[in-house]
Amino acid sequence: MPVGEVVTKSVTIVNKGKLRVQFYLFSDQQHNEPSLSFTPVGKCVNKDQENLISLGPKDKAEIKVTFAPTSRIESLEGQELKVHCKGSQSMPKLLMATGSSPAICVELESDQLIFGDTVVNAQSSQRIMLKNTGDAGTKFTWALSQAESTWFSVTPKHGYLSAGASVPLNVVFHPTSDAKSHSKGIKFDAIKCDVEGMGEPLLLDVSGSITSSQHEKDAVHFSVQVRGVDTKPIPLVNKTKEPWLLRPVINHPYFSAESTITVEPGQHQDVVIKYHPLRMTQGKDAHVATVFMALPNGSSLEYSLVGHALSPKAVAAIEREVPCKVSYIEPLSVTNWLQVPQRFKVEIKKNARAEASTVLRPVIGEYIDVPAGATRDYKLEFFAHKEGVLHAEVIMRNEDTTPIEYLSYDLVFKATPPGVLDTIKLEAAVRTKMEAEIPLDNWVNISTSKGFAITCAQAGASGEKTKVPEVVCPSTVFGSFSILYCPLFEGERLVRLTATSPELGSFNFDLQLKALPALPMESQQFVARLGLSTARELSFLNYANMRTDYTAKIVGEGFSVPPSKISAGGHPQMAKFEAVFEPCQLGLTRATAVLTSKAGGTVEIPLVGECLEPEPTGPFVVKSGSRVTIPFTNCQNVATTFDCALDNEMFTVKQCEEYKPKQARDIIVQYDADDQAVVRTARLLVTCKEGACAGVEWVFYIKGIPSSTASSSSTASL
Repeated sequence: MPVGEVVTKSVTIVNKGKLRVQFYLFSDQQHNEPSLSFTPVGKCVNKDQENLISLGPKDKAEIKVTFAPTSRIESLEGQELKVHCKGSQSMPKLLMATGSSPAICVELESDQLIFGDTVVNAQSSQRIMLKNTGDAGTKFTWALSQAESTWFSVTPKHGYLSAGASVPLNVVFHPTSDAKSHSKGIKFDAIKCDVEGMGEPLLLDVSGSITSSQHEKDAVHFSVQVRGVDTKPIPLVNKTKEPWLLRPVINHPYFSAESTITVEPGQHQDVVIKYHPLRMTQGKDAHVATVFMALPNGSSLEYSLVGHALSPKAVAAIEREVPCKVSYIEPLSVTNWLQVPQRFKVEIKKNARAEASTVLRPVIGEYIDVPAGATRDYKLEFFAHKEGVLHAEVIMRNEDTTPIEYLSYDLVFKATPPGVLDTIKLEAAVRTKMEAEIPLDNWVNISTSKGFAITCAQAGASGEKTKVPEVVCPSTVFGSFSILYCPLFEGERLVRLTATSPELGSFNFDLQLKALPALPMESQQFVARLGLSTARELSFLNYANMRTDYTAKIVGEGFSVPPSKISAGGHPQMAKFEAVFEPCQLGLTRATAVLTSKAGGTVEIPLVGECLEPEPTGPFVVKSGSRVTIPFTNCQNVATTFDCALDNEMFTVKQCEEYKPKQARDIIVQYDADDQAVVRTARLLVTCKEGACAGVEWVFYIKGIPSSTASSSSTASL
């Protein structure tokens, strides 16, 4: 613990015996330390006899141990406290105390520094060591007054110093221009350094003298465009045996150099001066300055600087490629190089051969205000209808300065072929129509005397363009126009619509075409009895833009179409063909007439046929002893067996053999009767035995007459 502080700790002793005990406390006299004391407290202490302690069974006593060092104690050896009981010769050890009291001791290597002649605005430095010879680390702080810090400085100004450590201090003498009145030099006695834990501060005496600088005769000249940079080297030679650490001081804002320059002993080193003027000079006017460099020995070097700022060059040369029909914004950065606000008036100069339809104009106004030291963007809009190259110069002038300060940009815009202005989605079912409006914006109000030529094509794999027949558009327009989309084939495709004008170039639009499946057409109704057929003339519209032939086929059963091709005129024209319904089973039959053309696409017509039961036919007249033939056809599409039966024994019929699909064969009925003049009738029942028509009966009436009677009819058709 530090010297001067007091620490007290308490120790409790207990009598664990069954008898009262009286004893004295003794410390080891060999290691007796006056800063350490043991004091019993409480009722157990005998007031008449000092240090006599009396403890009954299980009684306790408190002993206070106090450590109050008055000087440095590196290490307190073990201080023992012993017990001497009455009636006993032994003195057992009760406890042992240890501790230390480190002291702080910091001192300067020297308490006085004298600096030689030093040039005004130069620096001269000396090093001195600060040592901690004490037992503990501590903090230090140099407390220079305002007057002392004007001429002298100490580095580091504050810090922490560990026990046994030392730190180098750099004391610098830096006289200012105010030193003219101090011809006898500068002196300060007792500069204070406060050390934590030490009662008194450390004191340092410093003094220094002042001399004039050495001025070089030759001036360094600079010439550069305003706001540009010109650099010139100034050679230095260090002929001393000590390194130079120079800090150039320049008295003009347009000139600058590196903050520190190191020149090794016996070496050459260039000081590079940078001239960066922010205002132009006129005629013989110039920017004049000096560069001052203080040498470590207190002397200095000084050079004259002369700069001429010429007219500025372009801030940048900008080249852009912009597709036609696209508005492009070009931001031009305008930096205010001064520390006051500036207002610039903007002028745009275009080359005389620029296209009349090409636009280069400011987005907002012809003036731009820029705060001090800030940067703002001045935006220009470029738009070209036709391909070409535009050269322009943009000049921004501050009309309030003399001479007029300005900056400029060189611009080159190349208008490339136009891209796609818009993608228009067209969606329609096959053989339906959809109309769409195509806008043509004339941004610069230039009239087009010849109008726009309209083309719609699709690029093939070889690059050749083919027309798109399903898109109908006018050949020439003078403004926005409509197109008609009438797809003939299902699917999706992307085609290019282009409107071209001699004055305004080309406008490209992508048409995203999507043809949905055709809407169902109205179904055509047919009615026929089983075994018979019926025919109807059907019609459809040809949407192809040319004359074309359609091939017809039937998908399903019970219907047929002629095998010959169906010819149809150009769009729009009605085409006709005949469809025949010949049922092969009772009930409803559905099929589709499919008509296909390479140019007109596919037309599907739903067909619905209703099949009725066959009607009885006859009578078939036959003479006695003769026979009659009844034609019969298997209406099914499969081989079928039929059962033939008569309800009059005078008539006989041969059982039917198996009929092939759609096979026609006569049924022969024999009439064997006496030659009586009697007319007899019968019914022939033909029953289908299998297939979809199983159980269906055909009824044929037969009339038998005597052989001597003339018949009016001998056959009938089914």
